[in-house]
Amino acid sequence: MISVDIPSGVAGLTGAACGTAVRAGSTVTFAARKPGLSFEPGRSCAGEVHVAEIGIDLGPDGAVPGGGWPPIVILDAADVARL
Repeated sequence: MISVDIPSGVAGLTGAACGTAVRAGSTVTFAARKPGLSFEPGRSCAGEVHVAEIGIDLGPDGAVPGGGWPPIVILDAADVARL
């Protein structure tokens, strides 16, 4: 199953499951990765995530100009090891 933008039943900001959430094999999200695709249980519900560019200007720091979500940085084990 493929989800579009974020799996149904998953909160885009928190990844919380709102009732019964869809468990997709992959998710195509638009413009930028939503925070809810990185936090559990949304992360497990999304499967492999692909970001589709649709022409939205996210600005130089990745935040939507005029007051969108702030940029989010996700560290993995290699990042932590370098620090």
